[in-house]
Amino acid sequence: MKNSKVIQLLRTFNSEELKRLDDFLCSPYFNKKTNVVKLFKALKKFSPLYDSADLNEENIYKMVFPGKSYNYGTMKNLIHEFSTLAKEFMAYQDFGEDHFLKKLDVLYGLASRNLNKFFEPILKETEQAYRTFENLGDEYFKNNFELEIVKLYSHYRTGRAELEPGKRIELAQSSATYLICYSLIVSFKLCHDIMTASPKKDFDYRATLAYKFVESVGTMKLMDSIKACVPEFYPVIAIYFNRFMIASDLDDDDTYYFELKKLIYENLVKFSKAEKFNLIVQIESSCTEKINKGRDFFNDLHEIYNLKLKNNIYTLNDSDFFPVAGFRKIVINAIYLKKFEWTENFIKKYIHQLHEEDRDNTLYFSRALLNFAKGSYNKTLEDISMVKFKDYVIKFYAWSLKLKALFELGYFEDAFYALDSFNHSVKDDNKSPEQARKKVSNFLSLYRKILKLKLEPDKIGNDEMIFLNNKINSTEVLDNIWLKSKINELHTGVKS
Repeated sequence: MKNSKVIQLLRTFNSEELKRLDDFLCSPYFNKKTNVVKLFKALKKFSPLYDSADLNEENIYKMVFPGKSYNYGTMKNLIHEFSTLAKEFMAYQDFGEDHFLKKLDVLYGLASRNLNKFFEPILKETEQAYRTFENLGDEYFKNNFELEIVKLYSHYRTGRAELEPGKRIELAQSSATYLICYSLIVSFKLCHDIMTASPKKDFDYRATLAYKFVESVGTMKLMDSIKACVPEFYPVIAIYFNRFMIASDLDDDDTYYFELKKLIYENLVKFSKAEKFNLIVQIESSCTEKINKGRDFFNDLHEIYNLKLKNNIYTLNDSDFFPVAGFRKIVINAIYLKKFEWTENFIKKYIHQLHEEDRDNTLYFSRALLNFAKGSYNKTLEDISMVKFKDYVIKFYAWSLKLKALFELGYFEDAFYALDSFNHSVKDDNKSPEQARKKVSNFLSLYRKILKLKLEPDKIGNDEMIFLNNKINSTEVLDNIWLKSKINELHTGVKS
């Protein structure tokens, strides 16, 4: 029973929710079966873990029906009834927390009863709360579409639709406007999700209905129409449109990227915290895509990170910990730009916002990156020795850092030993993503070739240099910039 569906459901309720569920089940309006209440109270004794050896159907049956023999059918039906009510409670609770949905339900109820004197004040109050052009998100357009529809419904219920065709047209037009805007935003977002996921699943996103829908409406022409008809909505819709065009690989001249960046910077204040977070993710992803294509957008990315930090939108919720991966990306990019003082200040200011379990590891890893960039290779090795390989990103970067530091220090024997160890490890690694393993394997292979040439300088020639550079350019490889710098050093004899 410990792994049954009903127990899995109960484990999701916190103590406050269990109290409310108790009230819900005890209310005759929702439940008239006392045995369901008894079952809940019996199960609740095993909260919050529900992992006791005594938690089995026979024992629970005795608690609900003392003195009676266990009956499988009765117990099965009782559990089913309780599960149904528990799920109804979840829906009731979610509905209670959705203030807009409650208001909308009341408006429909009043309109259906032709209680216009009650309808109008509540409509006005609701519009004041939800029509303000701030804290924007998908819900803004969806909610206002719903409000226009309930107004249209009320207009028909009062019998004045035929007498006031102008009003009917106005409401139908505004309903369509909000619906089109909402549909476009959601379609752009979903298409973007499909496009970013398609390489992992090896399918053509252009063959999907979602993409064909967006393509068929003639987005450029439609965006011009939105700009002309509802200019106040245009910047919001244009943000998602530009992101869609970038993800569609239609931004070779960066026009859509810079327009997206401009729109986000100018309109960020209008959005809700959750949508601000999503927008920053979008512009960051767009910038990273440019970098992955070999473009020099590192300063742009640093600027985006500063915007994220300045507006406190590096987490979705204020109570969340700073994401480890996000922290690392900020450090790596700033170090690449040689913003060492900025990096040190960032680490000092934000390291304590990481989860306690990740704090020390991220600190040592960040310091290792920083010390290597500053040429403090012995300190790099000291910091790397303190890093625990909690994930493949840390592990592969740490390997790379150690090998690079050993190379720079001239500890070539140690480098060969570490290289052999890492090669064995990556061959035995079946947990890390294949692409990541491939990148680090290519790094290890190229590193070995460069290390051998370092020890046998008489074998260095133009053909070998060209071959290695071409190999780096045509292969997915970790730390390709460092590898290229070492090849150049070997060829010219000048340290870069």
